Amino acid sequence: MKIELLKNAFRGVTRQEEAALAALAIVPRKRRELPVASTHFDTVNEAPVVERAELLALASKIFDPQRMERDEAEGLIGLLQDAGVLPKKDGRFLRWQMRAGIEQGAVVDLIAFARAMMPASPRKDDVLELLNDIAGRRYQAAS
Repeated sequence: MKIELLKNAFRGVTRQEEAALAALAIVPRKRRELPVASTHFDTVNEAPVVERAELLALASKIFDPQRMERDEAEGLIGLLQDAGVLPKKDGRFLRWQMRAGIEQGAVVDLIAFARAMMPASPRKDDVLELLNDIAGRRYQAAS
């Protein structure tokens, strides 16, 4: 099975398959950017399609954006980037600012950090909304 997955990872994508993937609304953005063997890979591995609400609910159970260590904050940023809900550019910017200004074991309020460090833009509002949604779900689960 591992050999089959390896072969599929290097298999070229036909134009028809690429057009079909681009037309599907449920395909995550990451798959449209790099559609190598995506359909076959997903069927072999039975990869689930995770909705945004489910992802945020899971993240709220694991992470507390208002109180976490720097490594945990970078892990949350990585999770949100991999899921396609946080743009890579914003994630790289936040990670770079964190590594430059915060020590390894220090406790971070990621919401306040993003509010202070990111330049004013609609993307900043989206990032803050995402982090506030995770914190809100944590608060709802605790009460």
